[in-house]
Amino acid sequence: MHLIPNEPHEEKGLFDSLRRKKCAWCNSEHLRPVFVIEQETRPLKEYWHTIIARCGDCKRGQVERAYSDSSDWETTFDQTEWYLLEESSMKKLCDFIEQNATPVVLKLAPCPQPLSPKCLCEVHWQLTEAGKRLEPLTDDEMRKCGGFIETTFCFTAAGLPEFETSS
Repeated sequence: MHLIPNEPHEEKGLFDSLRRKKCAWCNSEHLRPVFVIEQETRPLKEYWHTIIARCGDCKRGQVERAYSDSSDWETTFDQTEWYLLEESSMKKLCDFIEQNATPVVLKLAPCPQPLSPKCLCEVHWQLTEAGKRLEPLTDDEMRKCGGFIETTFCFTAAGLPEFETSS
């Protein structure tokens, strides 16, 4: 399995977009984006992204979901959540993106543009849906875990991709 080089996406530099530049597991500086589920900027300083990054050293990864909104011009709401993936989950996720060893039920073409949030392939659609099912952390949960929550990438009984958090 190869890591996708850290080259800025035409919309915005992906590595620069990450709020955490080091691996949450081993603190390595070899964390690189491998897939962008979504990334959008809107007027009135509203921004959000969901970026999957992988560490080149420990092979673990994270789904970083960030949201920033200062649409009332006085206060800024800023929240980032990191869904941490063990090496086996990260490998399974990268295999899904590249369509290696995935359930026969959902055999798709590999994603042609994993670093493009505008890609309309089936892999992007499936991971977007899986990401939407991740419940945002409450204020109490954010205080308890600091925004870090261990997560597993797996497949439902129907063969659909899913992020499962340990509560």
